[in-house]
Amino acid sequence: MKIDDALRAKLADAVDKAGGAREFSLQCGINAANISRYLRGVICSIKDDNWEKLAPYLDNDQPENADPGLNTDMVRSTPELTEFITSKMKILHIRNIEQLRQRMNFSNYESLRRQMSGKLNWFADTVARVFETLELDSADAPVTAGERRLIDHAAMKRQGTGVMRMIPVIKGLETGTPAIDGEVPVPLKDERDLRAFRITGEQMKPLLVPGDIGIFEVIDPAELFSSGQIAAIRYIDSISGNERLVFRRFCRASGGLAVLNCDNPDFPCIVINENNISWCAILKERISKF
Repeated sequence: MKIDDALRAKLADAVDKAGGAREFSLQCGINAANISRYLRGVICSIKDDNWEKLAPYLDNDQPENADPGLNTDMVRSTPELTEFITSKMKILHIRNIEQLRQRMNFSNYESLRRQMSGKLNWFADTVARVFETLELDSADAPVTAGERRLIDHAAMKRQGTGVMRMIPVIKGLETGTPAIDGEVPVPLKDERDLRAFRITGEQMKPLLVPGDIGIFEVIDPAELFSSGQIAAIRYIDSISGNERLVFRRFCRASGGLAVLNCDNPDFPCIVINENNISWCAILKERISKF
């Protein structure tokens, strides 16, 4: 969280009310020296874990008609979002916020309580942790598209992927009716030619199931040396003459042939001529419930 003049004023007011930085540090659990650095401008941003501890003690309550665009680091705490979360808590027999906090391995009960009650807007990282714990899909959540991106970005960041860039998710390529189905973040420093595909078929179960997103790296077809790699392969059907794109496990055969196997035994393999492969990409990462 970036420290601007307004936030610094709120922090100064909270410190004054507590009787000084040392006393305030005992309340919020943040080192008094860091609090002093925040106030003096030595530190210009607050790390997510410290912000979660600090925010409940500041005047950050939002009115019901607050503009969600005023704070792009936050997700609005609405009754609809609270109901979305508590409904799943009931299904999982999580009776209260404390039990949820324990399952999340989350340190700050007061911050979680205020976000659940609507008195404090959600930190994107916290709501991402809630969704992860309850196995909720952000695509189903009653949030705006911008808030969904914040949640998804925070979920990926929790996996250690750092600063991100967004790439579109494409679905329907297997059926010949492609469409954009949202975006996913990938590391900004990763300069590989990456593609994201929404899986719709069951050919690669149990590794890839409908709804999953596969992150693939585009490569030259000549680099398909390793048998057993899962790849997105576009090839020309020798019977119909049409191009097809499938997600299969690539295996090289003799005579210039390639076998495209399914992990699901209910589906047959496809045998093609390697020269008919016009484009391919190797699976690098699978994302579920995204």
